[in-house]
Amino acid sequence: LKDDPTLLKQQLQIYAQHAKDSKVINFFLNHEDEDIRYDISSNKNIPEDVIRQLAKDKEYSIRRNIARRSDLPEDIVRQLAQDERNDVRENIALHSNLPEDVFRQLVQDKSEAVRGYIGTRNDLPEDAIRQLSQDKSAFVRSKICENNNLPEDIIRQLSQDKNKFVRGYIAVRNDLPEDIVRQLAQDERNDVRSNVAIRNDLPEDIVRQLAQDKDVLTRVTISGRNDLPEDVIIQLAQDGERPVRRSIAQRSDLPEDVIRQLAQDKDLYTRVTIAERNDLPEDVIRQLAQDKYNIVRNALGRSSHSDLHGFIEESKLIRSYINMLLS
Repeated sequence: LKDDPTLLKQQLQIYAQHAKDSKVINFFLNHEDEDIRYDISSNKNIPEDVIRQLAKDKEYSIRRNIARRSDLPEDIVRQLAQDERNDVRENIALHSNLPEDVFRQLVQDKSEAVRGYIGTRNDLPEDAIRQLSQDKSAFVRSKICENNNLPEDIIRQLSQDKNKFVRGYIAVRNDLPEDIVRQLAQDERNDVRSNVAIRNDLPEDIVRQLAQDKDVLTRVTISGRNDLPEDVIIQLAQDGERPVRRSIAQRSDLPEDVIRQLAQDKDLYTRVTIAERNDLPEDVIRQLAQDKYNIVRNALGRSSHSDLHGFIEESKLIRSYINMLLS
């Protein structure tokens, strides 16, 4: 190992993560290499005095890693909550055992990232939720949307936020009143409407509305839903944008006439997707077996139509022979 410093360091790092002997732990604790001290800070076996020393390490990455530990004494939690580094305080904001006064301190933190992460906590007092929902930072208001305990009036407030990302985050919540869902389905921003399209609880009229949305991503998202009416499937299979037709081609519930239609699609990758299906009518298989692109024919060969494998191979040979005659 002495002849290979890289390998030696790798072995020491692995050992540091799992060491139990106090002398060995102290050896790693005082090691000059910060990577090795980082690994000892991840060790579940280190005693409290070692945790305390690492919580004061000059390297912020080690203090940040210590802040992730669930076994921190309260005074160390308080110490790290005042660390000069934002990312150390961010990790403390997610700690499982925050005293209430530390909660309130971090709600007022100068870093928007710290305030944002504290806002995601489900044990956040309601007054702190209300404060963060009106934070000047759109990032903080976006993160508070992830909190499972938002009062309905706060949900309504955030659904009308001036920032599109905040409205987008609210749009994916499971507890939205239907009128808010309808409001966001007509939002001026494409990415808000595409987030609405992800929801499992959309009324059918909203599904139909979003299937005709001007935004391609919204229509692509809608095309992947399990609850699409057949007429909407047929409509989207004729969409003018390739990504929408490709998405529709992946559905397991395509009517046979839609399969036939997409097997002749001008988009190469839509035909590839259709060729990979296991429910193709025999005439469609024969048609795709003679597609001018190898990628389509090869996709067909990967399907489970083993009885037609010979026909596919024969078609390839015939095409090769014709190409040779023409060359």
